[in-house]
Amino acid sequence: MGPTVQGALPADGRIGTAFDGQNNGLDGTHGLTNTLSSSLTGDFGLFVAATVTSNSGGGCSNCEAPTLGIDKNNKRIVDNGFTYNGNSIDVERYFTPYPLVTVSVGKQNVAEFKIYDDQGLDNISHLELAFGLASGESIGKSKAVINWDRTFDGIETITLDDPENVLDKIKVTTSEGYCSDEMQTKCLIVKVTHTFRAPLDFNILGTNVWDVKRNAWQNYYNHGIEVVGESLNPPKEYDGINKGQIYHLTETSKTSAVDEFGNSWSLDYGLWTMDYVMPEKIQDTSSIMTRMHSDFIEYKVTQANNAIEQLLEYCPTCMTSYADFEDSTSLEYSERIDRRNNLELQQNVVFESERAQIIMNNLLDSYQ
Repeated sequence: MGPTVQGALPADGRIGTAFDGQNNGLDGTHGLTNTLSSSLTGDFGLFVAATVTSNSGGGCSNCEAPTLGIDKNNKRIVDNGFTYNGNSIDVERYFTPYPLVTVSVGKQNVAEFKIYDDQGLDNISHLELAFGLASGESIGKSKAVINWDRTFDGIETITLDDPENVLDKIKVTTSEGYCSDEMQTKCLIVKVTHTFRAPLDFNILGTNVWDVKRNAWQNYYNHGIEVVGESLNPPKEYDGINKGQIYHLTETSKTSAVDEFGNSWSLDYGLWTMDYVMPEKIQDTSSIMTRMHSDFIEYKVTQANNAIEQLLEYCPTCMTSYADFEDSTSLEYSERIDRRNNLELQQNVVFESERAQIIMNNLLDSYQ
């Protein structure tokens, strides 16, 4: 292959075209075989090689759109119009049931299309390959789209609609081939090699083809393509506000994130909100736990072990083992004496009361 031109992605994220200004492809070839090859890595830094093809032209006599399977009269023109990683299927008029194909992040995949146009292969000007569609969504909803285009003078380009940087290592080649073994009609064969950098939210795949007159037709394939594996992209970062304070959030999933303090956040109705954490209730055992409580012994042992562990953290040399601490001791008090039933105590009380009265009288007499 000849030289390539390095460029940067424009602001809209679409890939430009490289040619030598004289309608000659940079690889010096003509025709449809190996007409387009590009390599993309990451968000930027790309190489694009484009080749000019001859354009036989011709107007649209009946304005019928290109097809990958059936024409407007429901006649099958193309066999195995769509192939993904070797799994081929006959494309229906609009919706095509397609067994789910599971692929891995970072692994190369190949999608191949046979496109027929009643005005000839040069009349085909656009193929749009969209990934990750949900049930009922149109191609315009996809966030991972590969576009192949060919101008009226035969220059081929590819562009990407990939705001989340899901697609990588894109390479598109075109050639001629038979649409079916029986009819021997000619189709444009478009082969799209690519990898995924991250899983997709949904699996349905869609295609949109049109000719030079913009006669277009869309097809959808379900169950489609499931991408599995860890994302190769760095986690997305956001700013969140809680009680007037700004937090820096790092995405952990499509709907969850964590801030710089370890708090978890959730995406609700398009807004990041900090998750509510129920405060832990601390039970004050001192108000309910006495020596007479049935669980006092267990509580005492637990608290003693906690105290020893904390002591070792602060002063590892303060003790060599738990054996240095003996179990606490308790005192046994004699049976309580009720003063109302003790005669000796009652006599002492009367005696002391009379003695106190005599002392007070003597003190008062001395001041008279």
